[in-house]
Formats: sequence, C-alpha cells, structure tokens
Amino acid sequence: MKLGLSKLFSNDRALMVFSLFLALVCWFVVAFTVDTETSVSVENVPVDLSTQSSVLSSLDLHAIDAENIQVDVHIRGDRLVVGSISKDDIRIIPDLSRVTRPGTVEIPLTAVNNTNQHFEIISVSPATLTVKFDRLLTKSLPIWANINGLSVDDDFVVESETISPAAVTISGPEIDVDKISSCIVNIDVDEKLQKTTSFESDVIFLDKEGNVVESEFIVADVTTAEVVVPVKKITVLPLVVDFINVPSGFPMEELSYSLSNSNIKIAGNPDVLSRYSEIKLGYIDMKTLDFSQNYTFDISLPSGFTNIDHLKTVEVVFDETNIGEGIFTINAFSIKNRPSSYNVQITTTRLTNVRILGDQDIIATLSSDDIIAEIDLSERNIQPGQFSVPLKIYMPTKGFVWAVGDYTAIINVKEA
Repeated sequence: MKLGLSKLFSNDRALMVFSLFLALVCWFVVAFTVDTETSVSVENVPVDLSTQSSVLSSLDLHAIDAENIQVDVHIRGDRLVVGSISKDDIRIIPDLSRVTRPGTVEIPLTAVNNTNQHFEIISVSPATLTVKFDRLLTKSLPIWANINGLSVDDDFVVESETISPAAVTISGPEIDVDKISSCIVNIDVDEKLQKTTSFESDVIFLDKEGNVVESEFIVADVTTAEVVVPVKKITVLPLVVDFINVPSGFPMEELSYSLSNSNIKIAGNPDVLSRYSEIKLGYIDMKTLDFSQNYTFDISLPSGFTNIDHLKTVEVVFDETNIGEGIFTINAFSIKNRPSSYNVQITTTRLTNVRILGDQDIIATLSSDDIIAEIDLSERNIQPGQFSVPLKIYMPTKGFVWAVGDYTAIINVKEA
C-alpha cells in the first residue's frame, strides 16, 4: 500500500486529479455548513422631508425644525455586499399620510434600497419621527424704543429718537408669529445727556399683554437695533437783516428800522451752535428800498437746528420819520478803473429823473453838483465798441442820502 501511494503522489496527473477532488469536497463542506450572511447597522442615514414637498404644499404646511434628522438602518445580506453599503445607498421615505392640518404628528419611516445590490432592510431606528407641521407666516413690525432714565439739564432739549433699522421682518410658524404683537429695544440711560447719543440693544418681541415672546422657530432679519437720541442745546440768537448796494461811506447806523421779532430761541448741536452769533434773515437792496412798505422774511435755520419758538416769519418796518425824497438831474460822470490800453469816453452827458431818498433836511439842500454818477470798468470785459453800462450814484459828502433805482450810461471804447 505504501508503495502504491508513493507511486500515486509521484504521478503529476494523478496528483492533479486528487487535488481537484479535495477542493470540491472542501467547497461542499463550506457551502453547506458555513453561513455567509450577516447583518450590519448603517448609521446617520438622512431623513429628507422635502421629498414629500408636494404633499405639504397642497396643505400649505411646512415641517418645523425638521432639518438634519438622521436615523440608523439595520440591514442583512451577503457579508461582502453589506460590508460595502453606506448611508448614501439607502433612502428614507417619510409617510406623511397622517398630516392633514397644522399640529404635531408621528411620522412612520420606511427605508428602501437605493442601489442595484441585493440586501434586506430589517429595521429603521427610530422607526417614527415626531414632527411639528404649521403654515409659515411672514410679517413686518415697527421697532419701538423703550428708553429708561433719560434726563437733561434745563438748557438742553431731547428730540424724538430715531431707530435703525426702523422695522423688523419675522417669519416662522403661524402659531408662533401670531403671538407677536410688537417689537421693542430697551435702552437704559444712567447719566444726564449733553449731546446726541446712540445706543444699541437687542430686538425683543412682545405679545398683546407685553410679555416677552421667545421661539426657536422664529427667524428675524435683524437681531439688534441702534437708537439715536438727539440732544440739543438751547440758546437765543438775534435776528438780523443785511443790505446790498450800500453806497460807499453811507452811515448805516442812521437807518432806523425794527423787526417784529428781534431774536429767536433755537436748539442745535452744541459744537455747531457755538459757531453762530446771529441768524441772518436775508437782504434788502438799497436801490429798491421803499419806506412805505414792510419787508417780510421767512425764517430759514441752518441744517440741524430746531426752531423752539416755532417762529415762521419776521417783518421789517422802516421808520419814515424825517425821510424825504427828491428828483435830480446828474451832469457829472466819472470812470473808475479805466484800462490803459483803451480810450473810453462817456457819450451820455445828462442823467435825468434820478430819485434820491434820505434825511429830508439834506434832501432840501442837495443839488445836482453834489451827485456823482460813477462807472466802474473793473466789473466788465472791455472791448472796442459802444456799450450801455450801469452807474453807481454817490453823494460822498452828504451823509444819510442814497439813490433809488437802476441807472445806465453809454460809453464808447476805442483802442489806444
């Protein structure tokens, strides 16, 4: 026998046949005695409720706080197959058939094979989800400031605060949004204010009873707001008018007039207010001054100032006492700032009907020889030709008298 086995193992063909036979035997043993199936747990499989969005849209409902939901799925199958399955190979289908109106509903979950590989889904853990469904509502509310402890000294005034942003837009479940009636920011001031001051605070939502409403499902486009409290200093400044076309050397101090209000109480930023010593109403043209009429000016304050007196207009009244008028003819003309490169001659020899106002005693003694009509060529572009130019009427030695109206003369300009 030993000899026979020795010959057998030394024969290559016989050895090959024997090896094949032995392998078949081993395969049958493994195939019929060893189980190749196994079960595994696939963790963190996402649940996407948006896959059923058409169902929710038809009811105008949204799942509240249903993001980033994950479950574990237990599967069974061939060891080599299930070992390669990941969370992307499984899809979770939520059963929304129980969702018919707003409220909290327990949703069954079903897992399906999302591949072409063969494995069995045993269970989903958890098998159900408790989800809140509601209609989403969006609305805007003005932001109000609740300022506590605000005070200023007597020579300061506090104006209406400004809030930025002025409104907040909130969105969330209808049941939560409907609870919110108003929106405020609370500001606590612990000292007297002497200038415009800004504060920043959190936006707070209140119900109709003034209770704070808090909800993790409410989303607001802003969470804080800035409150600017304008604080201005009060002062009294004189009101003044100014005059234009005043003759050279004219004694303005002798021009008597009064204002219906000689001063005004205003408020402004202390730093800006310190730059002003008066409020100018406007201008009166001496060439058109008429003592028989009153002049009314609208009050226009610099930007940022507040009219505490609410004064709208001021009337200027001139004192006609001892004011006289005369009509004169002027024969004397002069040229000022004559250019050296041109010959300039005045072709107008006489100016009639010149109206002069002023102290009636001076008017009574005034003659044409006292009046000068002056042409100032520095105020125009000189070129050859004949032109009509404006005149300035002076009575340089007579004091409180001036010409009323516009007057011109003709000049002839030639190159020198």
